[in-house]
Amino acid sequence: MITSWESKEVSIPAFDAPARPETAKLYFYDIPDSKQSILQFGYPALASTNPDYYPAVVMNYILGGGGFASRLTQELREGKGYTYGIRSSFSGGKVAGPFSISSGVRSNVTYESAQLVKDILTNYAATYTPEDLETTQSFMIKSNARAFETAGAKLAMLENISEYGWAPAM
Repeated sequence: MITSWESKEVSIPAFDAPARPETAKLYFYDIPDSKQSILQFGYPALASTNPDYYPAVVMNYILGGGGFASRLTQELREGKGYTYGIRSSFSGGKVAGPFSISSGVRSNVTYESAQLVKDILTNYAATYTPEDLETTQSFMIKSNARAFETAGAKLAMLENISEYGWAPAM
């Protein structure tokens, strides 16, 4: 049966990246007696093919991509005890993807948590230090040391080279 199938051209329409919002918007859905609130912050960001994508990923490590080393975790989990975990990430592909921050926090500190995230974002550039960059570089170098040991990891790297048209490093 499958051998009788014939292929046909299928066009996949292109789409425009979402417009950048003019102002921040808050969506709130109340669930009475809930013990936890889910915070999701997002903003249209970069495609992984954008020259600023990997510098942004490096910058994000100390913000919220670096687990316990991140400012978001240090402030909201370690400092305040508002959450078990919080993280931020860039999720670009061939087209622009979002920058996002997500966490579950105790419902009685929802506002305080959101405000603290906003404050950390607002002050991040002014408080980023050379030591932050050293910490990030050290982690990224060490975590990459064994990243291509398995056949699956090598295949994934080759798929990315093909998918994104990257020139292999020689």
